[in-house]
Formats: sequence, C-alpha cells, structure tokens
Amino acid sequence: LGLFDIVNTPGVAADLSHISTPSKVEGYLKPDDGLKKALTGADVVVIPAGVPRKPGVCTFSTTRRLSDGSYFL
Repeated sequence: LGLFDIVNTPGVAADLSHISTPSKVEGYLKPDDGLKKALTGADVVVIPAGVPRKPGVCTFSTTRRLSDGSYFL
C-alpha cells in the first residue's frame, strides 16, 4: 500500500502498518519523487478528495455537501 500526500503520510503509513496483514505499507511525500514512488507498480489508485471540516460540523454533513456539490457553489 503506497500512500502519498503533501503532509503526514509517513505517520499514517506507520499507523496502518500495525494492522495484521502481510501487506507492506509505505508513506511518500512530494520531495524525492514521492508521487512516482507511490504509483510505481500500483494496480489500483484511490484519490480521496475532500475539504477540511469546520468546528462543529460532522463528517456526515461534510460528505453530504461534497456529494451534492454545494461546497463548490
């Protein structure tokens, strides 16, 4: 599992690596060609997209607003 983002990816990879699975987890950042390393040999690419939640806004509300496009109006 190769993870890429602009921040915090190695920490998330370390957290995920504690899951009992034979999969190898690596976190990559932009420096040192991180995106290329994360995509090399990938069979599936998942691109999560979202917006930061504001204080007091629940995940469901954010997901609903993303799915109906109201965040982009």
